[in-house]
Amino acid sequence: AYGTLTANIKNETIRDFAAQAAVAMSGRSDRYDFYWQQLNSPLTVSDIQESEQQAIELFIQALALGWLDKWPEALLSEKPMAGLKSSVKKIALLHLDPKLGDLDANTQLMKQAIRQAAAEGAEWILTPELSLSGYRFTLAIGEDWIQPAPDKWTAELQALADELDVVLFLGHVEKASDNNSYNTLFVIDRQGEVIGKHHKIQTIPVSEAWSNKGTEPHVVSVDGQQVGLLICADAYREQHALKLKDKGAELIISAANWAPGEYGPRDSWRDRSIETGLPIFINNRTGLEIRPAREGIVSQFDLRQSISAIAYDGQHLVEHQNSDNSILLVEWDFEKQQLIRQRSIELTD
Repeated sequence: AYGTLTANIKNETIRDFAAQAAVAMSGRSDRYDFYWQQLNSPLTVSDIQESEQQAIELFIQALALGWLDKWPEALLSEKPMAGLKSSVKKIALLHLDPKLGDLDANTQLMKQAIRQAAAEGAEWILTPELSLSGYRFTLAIGEDWIQPAPDKWTAELQALADELDVVLFLGHVEKASDNNSYNTLFVIDRQGEVIGKHHKIQTIPVSEAWSNKGTEPHVVSVDGQQVGLLICADAYREQHALKLKDKGAELIISAANWAPGEYGPRDSWRDRSIETGLPIFINNRTGLEIRPAREGIVSQFDLRQSISAIAYDGQHLVEHQNSDNSILLVEWDFEKQQLIRQRSIELTD
């Protein structure tokens, strides 16, 4: 009967059985969907003997996945088992409303959002530009507080990344070894270590007078993917995105504080995705940033209509806008450069 099944039915049946085998090994029925996504290896040959061999290999991978869930300390091995790398990642974009200059409150907000995203299965968690300080923080708290990384707020989030086994892309500030301050995007791995960072190059006059300009964009290897990093206006022109492509980037992640309007992003992200041929994940923010009165005048920065997005092949495959704190969850297949699914959730208390 097996030989009479169509290829599609055969593939899905074997994949289902393999996912169930992983559940049996791990004892984690709640992980069935995760296993099913990882075991995306269609049987591609018509010869029965070769097809059976592919099915055996799929079941071996399933048992290995279940085994690593049951005994996670095996992940600490210097030689991880081959074949377990998945091209599918669940990625969370934290679309948040930080309070201007309130580093402690914003760190707590970030922790809350990271925990909720991780509980939803997110493996990579992205944040907006200057997510712990707010954008025009110098108007509220000056800049003397900026320290070499990691400062105490970053250290708290490093510990949380380690605890939850997630990769965190954190938009924050730092005073570098050259004693200059920078608008920075940190990459924090699953052990809570900073494995890479990018200094914003296209800093904005006046608004970001506190920040020195970075010199060039950087690519960081994350879970086997070559990730290019940008911050906000770095994506306005093509040169930095193209430099990342030349350096071997397979995708680009950009933290942003970019409101729509006359000076908004317009088609920047779409254009950069065409020029590079790469998907671009943009984590923007929301909220109404009220600035302290100066000479009796109160100003504000309205980001309530700002979007977080995924741009690819000249289109926004995903656009997310919410005036409240929220999380955009996407599943992306890096091998196929394809969006699998998306959904958004409100941040809960």
